[in-house]
Amino acid sequence: MIVLAFSKTDRFSYNVYKKLENNMIQVRDCNNLKILKYRETPVILLENKDLPFIENAELLKALSIINIDNPKILFISRHEMLRNPRPMLTVHTSGNWNKAEYGGIDNEVSICNACLNSNIIRQLRKLAEERELVDEYEVVMEATHHGPSIDYESCFIEVGSSEREWNDERCINLFIDLIEDILARFKDYLKKIGKVTVSIGDLHYCTLMNHIFNLDIDLGHTIPKYVSITEKNVKDAITKTVPFPERVIIHWKSLKKEIRDLVLKVIDENYKGVEVIKRK
Repeated sequence: MIVLAFSKTDRFSYNVYKKLENNMIQVRDCNNLKILKYRETPVILLENKDLPFIENAELLKALSIINIDNPKILFISRHEMLRNPRPMLTVHTSGNWNKAEYGGIDNEVSICNACLNSNIIRQLRKLAEERELVDEYEVVMEATHHGPSIDYESCFIEVGSSEREWNDERCINLFIDLIEDILARFKDYLKKIGKVTVSIGDLHYCTLMNHIFNLDIDLGHTIPKYVSITEKNVKDAITKTVPFPERVIIHWKSLKKEIRDLVLKVIDENYKGVEVIKRK
């Protein structure tokens, strides 16, 4: 089941929440968060912190109250860029490959549903095209980054990257329509379209977007080239992508030889059925 997560301290997140609020009923206050239902869909509203800082303990407690064992959590969030902010619509899974600098746990990533994430970014693009926003807003998948680090399938859906975009009524209404579509056609969003793929060594903003939009791949975890890639990272990227990956794309020229050798060794010794693509 889907769980929608919002934050009062996040301008864009709260803007979307307020548009849905009239159709919500409150279930319970739970320390620093409220548990509600939007029609039949559980909703979590963080009261005093941003979504990346939700803690496992409070999330577990909230999920136990609404009696959900295997949620797919959609975090509706702002996207922020400190340098050269530009209009963007982004999707990514949460977690930290190395040190947790913005929520979550060191060296721990959440579970990435490659089909759900990829189908969401495709629908996000479709809605942006219909509203003639694609020339203004870049639609892109991001590498896995920032908190929380949780043992559930998580997807951040974001608008960036400044106050102007967070208050853009066009984006707020687009997200309302996106949420309604996901809730109405949830099973369709879980359907596998392309080859389930893990990406290692790409840029922070995915360079495989044409392959996603052309239905060639359903993209799971992405380890960007700027992190210190470890054996654990490679194993987590594969085992914490669902469905289990059929392919790993290695961005060959972006990685040093010792890292390329490490990635190949981990795959060869542990995941022999996984296809390896060396992307030049």
